[in-house]
Amino acid sequence: MFRIGTFSKFTCITIKALRYYDKIGLLEPNHIDPETRYRYYAADQMIIANQITSLKNLGFSLEEIDAVICHGESITDRLKQKHRNFSLALHKQQQQLRMLEKLLQTSQEETMNTMNVTLKQLPEQPALTLRRIIERYEAQGELWESLNTYIKANDAQFAGVCFTVDYNEGYKERDVDLMVCQVIDRVLPDQGDIRFITLPGGEFASLIYKGPYEGLHQAYQSILRWIEEQDLVIVGPDREIYHENMGTTQNPEEFITELLIPVRKK
Repeated sequence: MFRIGTFSKFTCITIKALRYYDKIGLLEPNHIDPETRYRYYAADQMIIANQITSLKNLGFSLEEIDAVICHGESITDRLKQKHRNFSLALHKQQQQLRMLEKLLQTSQEETMNTMNVTLKQLPEQPALTLRRIIERYEAQGELWESLNTYIKANDAQFAGVCFTVDYNEGYKERDVDLMVCQVIDRVLPDQGDIRFITLPGGEFASLIYKGPYEGLHQAYQSILRWIEEQDLVIVGPDREIYHENMGTTQNPEEFITELLIPVRKK
């Protein structure tokens, strides 16, 4: 057997950490001298020590490691869950990276976006719509799936843009009131909350934004600043028209979204 200092050296685990592992029951010494209280470890305990180190390097907490090593939980299940967590974290980091890249261009883009805001007079817009309360904005895919399934089932064809209408008074992380809309080639009968309606026309502040959806908030800042500068007031829910989207390109940098906010003079 090996004293704690030797065991520490060859497992690359500090003596302080080994004492703590002993305290919480994660890796107890094979023997403790009753007189000197020296801790001794067996060679085969290096396997457990290496497992602990490997799992820590993968981001497992000591509580999670204890559940696997000391209480027999499935290491495969734990690894699969950690893989899912890493995948979600990586996706979030990729979003943050794109946002960071956008922020590096903020000054130039804000100037260009403000210059590109225009006032449009739009006619009424007939469209097939589906309005529901969804868990969050990112969950709108389920609405599009339901709407498109109904369109295909009735042999209708897309005949224009797809867009959303946001009925929320402020930003909401949960319980989002959203309507998805698709311009089609003919009128279809209503079915449940799928309805063919005519959206009102009028004057709209318009801004064309190109890039991933994570950067839309910057575009909204520009269009709202322009509305304020023009002494206008908002008179209805805003719309997002998806000219280029996930259905037409897999590259978020090529997404083209038009922001439309109904306005009038004060």
